[in-house]
Amino acid sequence: MRERLSRTVRTRGKKMPTMTLRTEHRTEYNSWCHMRRRCLNQKCPDYPNYGGRGITICSRWKGSFHEFLLDMGAKPSPLHSIDRIETNGNYEPTNCRWATPQQQAANRRYCHQIEWLGQKMTASELAPIVGISHQTLRNRAIAKMPMDQLLKPPGEAVRKNSTMLELRGKVMTLPAWARILGIRVRTLRRRIAMGMPVEKALTMPLQNNAGTAINRN
Repeated sequence: MRERLSRTVRTRGKKMPTMTLRTEHRTEYNSWCHMRRRCLNQKCPDYPNYGGRGITICSRWKGSFHEFLLDMGAKPSPLHSIDRIETNGNYEPTNCRWATPQQQAANRRYCHQIEWLGQKMTASELAPIVGISHQTLRNRAIAKMPMDQLLKPPGEAVRKNSTMLELRGKVMTLPAWARILGIRVRTLRRRIAMGMPVEKALTMPLQNNAGTAINRN
């Protein structure tokens, strides 16, 4: 990002005319002003969520737009705004970045984290991967639905009394496991009815009439 900075900013320690910086980097200057207002001005409507809850600005940035611009660089696009990586942290070089609205939304304090295939994601990050709207995923996460219901396509009914099976920390209905593993539902139900441990019921290879294991891959 620094190569996009004007020559008036590139040399640290050189005092540059304030008006020149404001003119050449107007959007970055506005972001700096809004940051200071949120943290320092008790009359600002956003103060309770920033300065009012202990969010501060590092000493280098608090009084110098020049230093702020040297550390942050120019915005990648007009859509980017300043974002704190650790939402409870302060405004300082190691905790700030220029982020898109989508990135900022994913980083908000109230976003619900959903664990999927060993990764924690927000609803807005997971939605395009699983093909469900982020609002639907968010509402389901707030309702604390089981994973199989959380990711079920809209309009696909879930039986109230479906048998829930857990394997290695992942909980889904019996039909959902059958679909993912390529096992017939009745075969899986029979294994469970016989008292077979869940892990064995879900991982035991299928066999053909000759007794040879069937490769499901």
